[in-house]
Amino acid sequence: CGNGYCRECHEAATGRGANKMPTCPLCRAVFPKTQKEVRSLIVKRADDGRPFAQAEIGLGFYEGSEGFPLDKKKALKWFELAAEQCHPLALYYLALIHKEGEVVEKS
Repeated sequence: CGNGYCRECHEAATGRGANKMPTCPLCRAVFPKTQKEVRSLIVKRADDGRPFAQAEIGLGFYEGSEGFPLDKKKALKWFELAAEQCHPLALYYLALIHKEGEVVEKS
């Protein structure tokens, strides 16, 4: 759901804790099992306007990781959407993109 939860819950959800959680402790949704399901969920959350998901997609395009092709123009779009909501990771990468000057004029 993207609402965030404590480290202990994260470790349990990802199987690093003593007991693996089958569902999100906040919304009770079943955790995705494959990378494709994770990506689909992140895209859905990003389309719903969730800044953490928009920043994750931006990072995927920026690095060419998590099943996203390397595309810094698309990364810029997603970082801008998340940065409008003051997401710290998006703000950092937005500044980095402007500093590099590859996609936008160097500032």
